[in-house]
Amino acid sequence: VIKVRHKLVVSGRKVSWEWRGPDWSPMDERFVENYRRAVFDGQIFKDYLAYMYGYPAGYGGMGPCPYMLYYDDMSVWPFFLACRPAERHMGDIDLNDYVLAPAVYMVSGRPCVALKESPSRLTARAARMRTPAVFRTTIYLDRARDFIPLRFIIRDPEPGKGKIDDLQIEYQRSDQGLWVPKAWRYVAITNGKLVSASEARCTSFRFPQRLEPDAFSLNFPPGTYVQDDGNRTAYLIREDGSKQFITKSNIPDWLDQTVRAEAARLGMDVAE
Repeated sequence: VIKVRHKLVVSGRKVSWEWRGPDWSPMDERFVENYRRAVFDGQIFKDYLAYMYGYPAGYGGMGPCPYMLYYDDMSVWPFFLACRPAERHMGDIDLNDYVLAPAVYMVSGRPCVALKESPSRLTARAARMRTPAVFRTTIYLDRARDFIPLRFIIRDPEPGKGKIDDLQIEYQRSDQGLWVPKAWRYVAITNGKLVSASEARCTSFRFPQRLEPDAFSLNFPPGTYVQDDGNRTAYLIREDGSKQFITKSNIPDWLDQTVRAEAARLGMDVAE
């Protein structure tokens, strides 16, 4: 059992996420204590990991807002799904891609309507992926509670996989009358067997009148290796906060070794 703690701050399109706890390191083949902070200030995304194999003082990334800000991390995505479902970098739900199923479904004893991906979206995905077997998404919404999402299921019908991702969310009502995620459970099943499971619980939440001025800013610590995708540059943070840009002529030995080790793990060649 792995226990971690998260802190999430959301204001409009801006997001700040902090994460502390054991983290699986593929290169080390073990769990390591780690700290992560990621922010999006409405324009630029920044991400910092205190530990990443081969990077002595941590790893940073930045650039334009990515397609999904926190990818498939089920520790925070339920909040985005419930509170910011239409934001592309948060919930990433476009209602134009779904159709309403002509039936009522029961989820946790509550009557729900179901949104299923439209045939046109499935056809487009099949063409893009060049396979007729594409994953299918269904979202179950509570009819009596402002149509909040109670369950989110992704099914992968590809032969030999039979994969199902199942997320279920419980809610609590705030003093302002808003439905806020209270707890959620995520399970991944392949060919009828449980592959992984995670449970989360919201220990506290509040709606502050004001936020700290630096709530959505992130300064990389000295020594951090930073990959700036927006400007296609990489650099190290010096002790005074300035940047030491990395070019082909001044690649540190430790960085060259790290890149080669990761490429070897993935079975890839490194271009000279």
